[in-house]
Amino acid sequence: MQNWRDTMQAELPGFRDRIRPIYLPEGTGGMHITMTPDQILELSERGADAGQRFLTTFSWDNHLFARFALLMRELQRNLVGAGDVTLASTFAQAFTPEFQRTLTEHATRTVRGEAAVYTDDWGAAARDRTLDLLDLAAGWVTPSSLSFLQGPAPNPAPTMRMAPRI
Repeated sequence: MQNWRDTMQAELPGFRDRIRPIYLPEGTGGMHITMTPDQILELSERGADAGQRFLTTFSWDNHLFARFALLMRELQRNLVGAGDVTLASTFAQAFTPEFQRTLTEHATRTVRGEAAVYTDDWGAAARDRTLDLLDLAAGWVTPSSLSFLQGPAPNPAPTMRMAPRI
């Protein structure tokens, strides 16, 4: 794994099914530039074995379903919560009438010196589309048998967040 984020992500459904471990004997891999040809061949064979295991055990349908269920679970949790269980920080709770007025009456602003990138008309359309999205997501929790928050929560718990592309 490259870093802690890769390691944590590897545990999530829809990610872990794409990973096959390759255990390296001591003195191989990494910066061991003095490996013998036999050691290099053994590593190559281990990689080929892992690739073969992947080809015979990976299910694209299961992979897509796991990613879909995880995404929809997090969308529901972040947009509207679980229905009867109120989460303190859902987007629906943050999208207050006051903020909606701000969108429609004070959206005109500059971004990095460019005039009127966002306008009040844009703000009104953004408000309307967001309300439509929240209405749609609110329907996900009724009936509860169709909620995306069914079953045990993934471990480790996923989070939706924006991060810079690096």
